[in-house]
Amino acid sequence: MAITPKIKYGFTLASGPDNLKSYPEGSSQRFHKGDLVKLSANKVVSMGSANPYTANSTAVESGIMGVAARDANNDTANADCDVHVICQEQTWEAHVQAGKKPSTATKLQQGDGCKLAFKAATNYTISNGTTTTTTTVAAWYVKSTANTGTKGVRIVKHIPEEEGIKGGKVLVRFLSAAAQE
Repeated sequence: MAITPKIKYGFTLASGPDNLKSYPEGSSQRFHKGDLVKLSANKVVSMGSANPYTANSTAVESGIMGVAARDANNDTANADCDVHVICQEQTWEAHVQAGKKPSTATKLQQGDGCKLAFKAATNYTISNGTTTTTTTVAAWYVKSTANTGTKGVRIVKHIPEEEGIKGGKVLVRFLSAAAQE
């Protein structure tokens, strides 16, 4: 019996304006709802890559435009794509780095500025008590690396039920270099 992962990675808008806008999608996109996206030639494309990006990278910081509001249409270029354009008033729910616990890990404290990272293939072992399976997910997450500049995100609050969970979720706000409006 296969086990369906209960883990949903990506960014989820917790509060603030949805700032939802529609743009044409680039060709052959594979991003998912909650993934960071950017504009390339005025089309929405994934920020993801086979190589990890961090928010300390100029390419990432100058490129983050928003968070995908739905999965990509895959092979349908120019299809309408809804995006939550990032702004300062929004608070987002996001996972922290796999293997790290929010609030107990160094540099994942409330108020800390953190980098963002993308892992193209992360293996997670999931068990229902009887069957164990490993699944591979691609995910953006809050990295436990301090960022004192205007890049990445700032942890606004810990979610109490997530504090003792490795890879648990926190509430964050994008710092000024990423916010578009």
